[in-house]
Amino acid sequence: MKHTAYLFSIITLVVTGLATAGETITLNGQTIRNCEIVELTRDGVVYQSGDTDDLHVVPWAQLTAVQQDVLRKQHNKALVNAICDARYVKGSVFEANKDGVIVQIDIPESDDEKGIEGYRNGAKVLKGGSILVSDLPTDVPRGSGAPIELILYYKEKYDFTLGPLGSTEVEHLTYSLPEWFQETDWKNAAGATMKARLLGVKGDKALFLKGGQRMLLNLSQLDAASQTKAKEIQAKLAGYPVP
Repeated sequence: MKHTAYLFSIITLVVTGLATAGETITLNGQTIRNCEIVELTRDGVVYQSGDTDDLHVVPWAQLTAVQQDVLRKQHNKALVNAICDARYVKGSVFEANKDGVIVQIDIPESDDEKGIEGYRNGAKVLKGGSILVSDLPTDVPRGSGAPIELILYYKEKYDFTLGPLGSTEVEHLTYSLPEWFQETDWKNAAGATMKARLLGVKGDKALFLKGGQRMLLNLSQLDAASQTKAKEIQAKLAGYPVP
């Protein structure tokens, strides 16, 4: 799905169980009253009608500024999960190897385990299969059979060797946010460096988060390499609210 970018507009996010009730939404020209937010997905915000129990996915581009503001302020973590294409993983440790921990993912049995629209807290619910986690937190048990329930982030594909059975390709996930979403070094045209997180690019302006403060810079103030990096990150952020 191609998202329409609304960078620098005030935005938001949603967590299952932390719904705001009684909202009026407009979807494809239709007004639906008495709705509550029940989940956030890659495509938009899932509302449930209090009158019919029907679910309605409102794309990011159709959210009002007020709806975006409520989401951003109250449910920022779920918004980050949606932007970063996070995975909700529930399963158990299969084995540990030199690259990390292989987790066998449970197959959800109930609708509650599957999540609304296949998401939980903005993260896509994985259903069966295996994944590699390379940076499992130290306080999480990693012995064979230990239960795992985490929200993780995609990094790359990984070839998992199954002994005489050969190998299979699985997702390599991390507990840490994707590198492109973290604070990183940026250089200006004079060579001075600052560490900040890019929130978005619109036109010739770039919005950064540095030391808890937002700052707007002209792209032309950055050196060539930083300008290229900004455009690459913006391609991943395009169409989503600024977190």
